[in-house]
Order: sequence, then structure tokens, then C-alpha cells
Amino acid sequence: MVGQVSYMETCYEECRDVIKELVHFYNDQAIKMMLLKGYGLSRYYPVSAHRPIGDIDIYNFGLWQFADQMVHERFGIEIDYSHEHHTVFTFNDALTD
Repeated sequence: MVGQVSYMETCYEECRDVIKELVHFYNDQAIKMMLLKGYGLSRYYPVSAHRPIGDIDIYNFGLWQFADQMVHERFGIEIDYSHEHHTVFTFNDALTD
């Protein structure tokens, strides 16, 4: 049990680091970013790091195509367009959609 909690806390810290990097990148591109679901909801848990996150869900306020293009150009990350309502990409080993 202690190992699982430690693992969840480590995953949470890694997701938080990825989110910080994405926020800074999007800010530099003048793109707003809103976090949805997992991480955002974790802020309301008694211990935020104990809420499983999974992937990082973001909303770019209608600029998702531009945001995806910038991520691809800056980091060389391939964008997955095969999902019906959103795009998906992996950023520093964290899945975003």
C-alpha cells in the first residue's frame, strides 16, 4: 500500500511538471490553456497527489489547431487526429488530450 501511494505521488509530481511546462509554452505563444478533469479536480481532494490523473486534459479556447501546430513545430511531437472530438499527443511521457 505504501508503495502504491508513493507511486501515485510521483506520477502526480510528474504531471504537475508537464503542466507547468505546457503552461509556460502556451503563454509564450499567447494561447490560453484550461485544465479539465483529472488534475483540476485533484485540487479539491484532501490530498491532491492521491487523486489518479491518467492523462492531462486541456482546452485551448478554440485555438487547439494552432496550439497543436506550435507543439508539433517546437517539440517535433506528432499529433494524433484520430479521435472524434479532440487531438492527443504525448508530451514528456504524459498523455494529453
